[in-house]
Amino acid sequence: MEDTHNYDTSFMKDTTSTYIAVFDGHGGSQTARWCADNFHKLLATNIEKYSSSLQMPTIIDHTFQQADYAIQNNAKADDKSGSTVAMAYIKTDANAQQHLYTANVGDSRIVLCSNYGVAYRLTYDHSAEDPREKSRIIRSGGDILLGRVAGVLAITRALGDGSLKDLVSCRPFITEATIDAEKDEFLILACDGLWDVFSDQEAVDRIRNIKDPNQAAKILVNDAIGRGSMDNITCLVARLNSISRKTSTTASTLSLFKHKRSSSSIARSTNTPDPSDPNALILSPLSPVESGFSFSSPFGSTTRFKHTDMATLGCGVRRPPSPPMNPTKQRRFSDTADIDSLRTEMSKLKLQTGRGFRYGVPRVERPLIFDSDDEDAIEDDG
Repeated sequence: MEDTHNYDTSFMKDTTSTYIAVFDGHGGSQTARWCADNFHKLLATNIEKYSSSLQMPTIIDHTFQQADYAIQNNAKADDKSGSTVAMAYIKTDANAQQHLYTANVGDSRIVLCSNYGVAYRLTYDHSAEDPREKSRIIRSGGDILLGRVAGVLAITRALGDGSLKDLVSCRPFITEATIDAEKDEFLILACDGLWDVFSDQEAVDRIRNIKDPNQAAKILVNDAIGRGSMDNITCLVARLNSISRKTSTTASTLSLFKHKRSSSSIARSTNTPDPSDPNALILSPLSPVESGFSFSSPFGSTTRFKHTDMATLGCGVRRPPSPPMNPTKQRRFSDTADIDSLRTEMSKLKLQTGRGFRYGVPRVERPLIFDSDDEDAIEDDG
């Protein structure tokens, strides 16, 4: 519906931090736009205020909750919009040790290329078809109808979606890892329009040998279109050069390529590692990103740069005409999704509030995995 993005290294007084995010809206553009304009500000405020007393995953979790609260309070009566979030935050501490934090709600995804071309998924797809998420919805008094939460939404976690707030959680899946500059090559942040037709490893393999991030992002988007993706597609590629920590400058690059298409998405590829498995999330080093860029606008709007000291940057937009609706699919939808029946079922739902913050304990040298609204918290007994 509406994809927005934000990339910035100057959103905090501390210039050793980098923030990258993708927001994929649904049901309207209001929530995604709010996130692009305000989420990084809220995160920066919380980091500066609480970093001395709270762990970063807790700060990120609180930021998601505060953002959702603000969205609900500012929403108009007829605003039914919501948005996924996939964000990455890179922080260099006083000992020159770098840390990567990722968090997401929904099905926008972050993938890291590391260890000589291996794809590591850093997010979790919150889908109504996921057994753990389905169990959480049922425990909260809801149900999954026609593969959707209350017959309405295909994802189970998002910001916004006020009419489903007691079922659709705003609590993120969070990973934390100690990072370096030796083996990591690039990050891919993209909405589900890309991942509908690409597995994590396929995406990494496709662009690994392409040094120009602008070209890499365009290739991924164009290939996704060629593979039949019918959704809006947004792709961010941040290429992270392997450099010495002692080097004061970084030849870092970021590319954004965006494609808008008004149609429904197709089935998601399942040829991906299980992101809930700690063994699938072993991370190796990342180099710092020191250029700054912010893109947080819909199609046709102005691109805003946070500062001019940037390395190579690419930005592109494509809006090819939408293909005609498949009559067979249209009839099938009409036959199976009776709106009055769905409303009747929704009115019977007994809603209740979500559960508290839970997180798992990792093995040594593995990233912490925080699933902040899951009764079956990820645990590692060693």
